[in-house]
Amino acid sequence: MAIKLLKTTDITPCAKFAIEIMQQSHRYINPEYWASLESILINEYLPNAETWFIDENDEIIACCSILEDKIIALCVNPLYQNLGHGTELIEHIKTQRDELFINVFDENQATISFLENHDFIISSDNIDNYSGAPECTMTWSN
Repeated sequence: MAIKLLKTTDITPCAKFAIEIMQQSHRYINPEYWASLESILINEYLPNAETWFIDENDEIIACCSILEDKIIALCVNPLYQNLGHGTELIEHIKTQRDELFINVFDENQATISFLENHDFIISSDNIDNYSGAPECTMTWSN
């Protein structure tokens, strides 16, 4: 499986994939919050972002979207987690940038640990403007 750059025609399926995975992996956040983001992802973020994905049998199994130097989505289908796909995506985008940052909900300790294993550090603590949940900003620089 190779990493591919998202085409315009794949924006809607990618957004639906990302929302589904975020709902599954962030059960502590109201599902309506994620549903409300779908149109924003389709109409604002993904058309302006650089999105890399991995697919199997034409189905997206992992994706990572970057807007400027901010990772706006990092999603791996739970059936494909711990198989190196997230690592492959993160390491790939690190070759494309000199620095990156991502906001991660505090309760998402698995992602925080994953990113720390890839040389990201917690640079600040925040409250997410939309959900009201505590989050941290993690940064990486070359």
